[in-house]
Amino acid sequence: DKMANLIGKGGLAMAILTVVSATIRFAICRADAPGKFEGKELRVLLDYFILAITIVVVAVPEGLPLAVTISLAYSMRKMMADQNLVRRLQACETMGGATNICSDKTGTLTENRMTATEGLILGHVLDKMPHKDEAGDVDKLQQNNDLFNILLQGIAMNTQDSSFVQLSPSMMWEFKGNKTECALLVMCYELGGEFETIRDEWSAKRIKTIPFSSNLKRMTNVIEVNTSTARVFVKGAGEIVVDLCSHMVDETGSVVPMTDTMREATQNHVHRMASSGLRTLCLAYKDIENTTASDVKQMPDTDLEGSLTMLALIGIKDPVRKAVPKAVTACKKAGIVVRMVTGDNIERSEE
Repeated sequence: DKMANLIGKGGLAMAILTVVSATIRFAICRADAPGKFEGKELRVLLDYFILAITIVVVAVPEGLPLAVTISLAYSMRKMMADQNLVRRLQACETMGGATNICSDKTGTLTENRMTATEGLILGHVLDKMPHKDEAGDVDKLQQNNDLFNILLQGIAMNTQDSSFVQLSPSMMWEFKGNKTECALLVMCYELGGEFETIRDEWSAKRIKTIPFSSNLKRMTNVIEVNTSTARVFVKGAGEIVVDLCSHMVDETGSVVPMTDTMREATQNHVHRMASSGLRTLCLAYKDIENTTASDVKQMPDTDLEGSLTMLALIGIKDPVRKAVPKAVTACKKAGIVVRMVTGDNIERSEE
């Protein structure tokens, strides 16, 4: 509106300037040729006035396309400042009439800064994750040292090689790759594990990888422990992987069959963490004995990912961006419905 008004005022100014300059020119010419004022000279002045009206009338419609283009370009620049790339100017005009916004959650509504905050690890319920300098919780998890080492091995080997974490000079964690996996690698470090060392030792013995699937919501890696034993690591959504487990680790560090009561209690842990806004991941494994690498490669995925032993259930926090609540409230006041698109647990999404 301001641009259109500015163009209108500019047209009016040009019309006045045209009439004034033309009238001055007429007066100078008339002074050089003295004589009786004739009617045709009045017609000249009238033409000047009609020309001014024409300029004013034409300026508005002719200036509208320019005003629209400039305003859309201005909107585009403002969007770019907010890290939103607009490929076509017309999209800015379309967005002005939006009634629904569908937004991705991770990294858009949230900071995509994952941190493991609590969990059920090797049979122990932890309200906060242990740290390397706090020996008490780590010692408690090492009741069964073999299972503890398998847990660390599973974290290192059942994550993408591109996922990597390191401490910055300011002692802050720098994440590279998948942020969820990076949170697990930090947890591995805090438990005393060196994921790089584990990867160097076992990467050459990886037999098979089943990549993460948004349909299955899990990822699987198989390594060769020795010539007759393969170890399967499964990581995925808590509510999905728990149902694939037939055994779990109790508080004494022993592997026991997962009864219906235990399964229900474990699923309750999943629902409680999800309701608190945490992403839940279940880490499980199993050893396949009397088998070879070639046999494992030919096994159906369902055979590899069944009858697992649950090692840990991890709750991962991804904080909401500070500006999001205010932005969502503003959209609702404007009558815009905001929808979140995510593959997370529905209880976590609602939270």
